[in-house]
Amino acid sequence: MAFRVGTEPDTQPGHWNDTNAKYAAMYVAVAEALEQTLPRAKLGPGNFASDGPMRADSWNATIVPMTRAIVAAGARIDFLAASCYGRAIMCGEPKATRAGRTVDHDCELSAQNFGSCGGRLAGLRAELLPPSQRGVPMQIHEYGLQQNALGIVDPEPGAWGSAWTLMSSATAARAGVERAFHW
Repeated sequence: MAFRVGTEPDTQPGHWNDTNAKYAAMYVAVAEALEQTLPRAKLGPGNFASDGPMRADSWNATIVPMTRAIVAAGARIDFLAASCYGRAIMCGEPKATRAGRTVDHDCELSAQNFGSCGGRLAGLRAELLPPSQRGVPMQIHEYGLQQNALGIVDPEPGAWGSAWTLMSSATAARAGVERAFHW
C-alpha cells in the first residue's frame, strides 16, 4: 500500500495554496500518523509537476525547499514521484517566450522535455535525501498523452499517442524511473 501527500504541490494555486513550510508540516504529520496506523505502507510527497525547461524555477522555488524541510524534520520518504507530460509548460499556464519564439503547451511536446522529469527526480534524490534514502524508487504518476490526431482526449489516442506513450515509457526507464502510470 502506498500513499502520496497531495498532487503537484508546485502547481499553484491550482493544487497547493499555502507555503512550502506548511506543506512540509502536513507531510510530517501524515508520516507520523501512517507510522502509527500502517507502518509498512509506503509514503512519498505529491507527484511534482516537472515538465520541461519552463518548470526549473518552480522546481527550485517550491520542490527543493519542501523536500529539504521534510528531510530536516526526519520524516521518511519511500518514493519520489513526478507528473510528466513532456511539455515545456502545462495547460492553463501563460505562454512563454524562449529563443525568440512563443512556447505553447499544445506545441512543445518533446522527448527532451519528458527526459528532464527523470533527471529532476534523480537530482532531488541524490542531492537532498540522506544516504539511507538515496535508493528510493522514482515514479511517474501522470504521463503520456491521451489525445488523438484531432487533439481530442480519447481513450484510443491513435498512432501518435501510442508512439508517444512508448517513447515516454522508454525514456523514463532509461532515467531510472521504476514505474510510470496514468491516473
